[in-house]
Amino acid sequence: MITNCFSQKQKMLTIKSFKNIPTCFSLLSDGRLACSSMDSTIKIFNLQTFEIELNLKENKRCVSYITTIKSDHLVSCSFAIIRIYKIYKKNYEIIQELKEHKSFVFKIIEIDNGKLISCSKDNSIRIYKKNINNLYENIKTISLHKRVYNILEINPNIIVNIIYQESLIFWDFTRNRKFIKKINNLNLCGWNKTLCKINNKLLFVGGVNHIYIIDIEKYEYINNIVGINGTLVIYKIINNNILLGDYKGIIYEIEFNNNKLKLINKVKAHTDGIYDIIEINNNFYTSATDKLFSVWV
Repeated sequence: MITNCFSQKQKMLTIKSFKNIPTCFSLLSDGRLACSSMDSTIKIFNLQTFEIELNLKENKRCVSYITTIKSDHLVSCSFAIIRIYKIYKKNYEIIQELKEHKSFVFKIIEIDNGKLISCSKDNSIRIYKKNINNLYENIKTISLHKRVYNILEINPNIIVNIIYQESLIFWDFTRNRKFIKKINNLNLCGWNKTLCKINNKLLFVGGVNHIYIIDIEKYEYINNIVGINGTLVIYKIINNNILLGDYKGIIYEIEFNNNKLKLINKVKAHTDGIYDIIEINNNFYTSATDKLFSVWV
C-alpha cells in the first residue's frame, strides 16, 4: 500500500519561470531545490516561498541533467561541458569545468567510491577521480559503438548503462573497470530518467512501448510489461511502488508485487510529456515539455 499517494495530491502551484523545458530536479543540502532547463539556466528555488533565490546563467546550451554529490557540490551537464558548482546562500562559484566529452552529455553520477561517471552522445563513458589538488580528472574513457543515454549505480560501484535503442551493459568499477554482461535486443527509450532500481533484485528500464524487468543479481532479462507507451520517467516512491510519467503528460501510480503491476491511479499532470518527478517531504514536484514546473501537496 502506498503511504504517500501522488493521486491524492492536489496541484498547489504551477511555476512558469523557464523559457524552455525544465529538465531535472536536484535537492540541495540546505533544503532548496535546483531545477535545470533547456533554456540554459539552473534556478535555485526556496521551497517555502517558491521564489527564485539564485539563477545560474553560465551555460550557453541546454542543461540536460543536474545532481548534488556528497561534497554538497551541484554538478551540471550542458552540451559537452560538465560544471561543478559550490552553492552559497546568496551567490555561487564554479569550482571546475570538465570538457573531455566531444558531444552532448546526457547524465553524470557519483558512485560509492567517490568517482564521477558520465555518459554522452559521443559514444563514450568517462570516469573522473579527484587528484591531489582535490580536482576531478578524467582517468579512464570507455568507447562504445553507439551513444550512451543513461547510467545508474545499481549496487556499490556496479553500473548499468543504456546503449541507444538496443542494449544494457553492466560494469564493475570497484577497482578497475570490469565488464560484467551485456543484454541485447532491447528497444529502449533515449532518456536519462528511464532506469530505476525497484529493490535489491529488480531493475525497471523504460522501453518504447513497454517496461523491461531486469534481474540485477543474475544480470538477466526476466520479462516486459506491455501497454505502457512512451515512458519518459520512472520514479520509485516507497518499497516496490513507482510512478511512471509518459509522453502525454500522464503520471501512472503503480503497485508492483510478484513481477506484476497493479494500476492504482493515473493523473493528467501536464499537457505534454513528463520530464522529471521528485518527492521532497511528502510533496511532489513535476516538470514537463509544456515548460511548466508544478508543485503537488
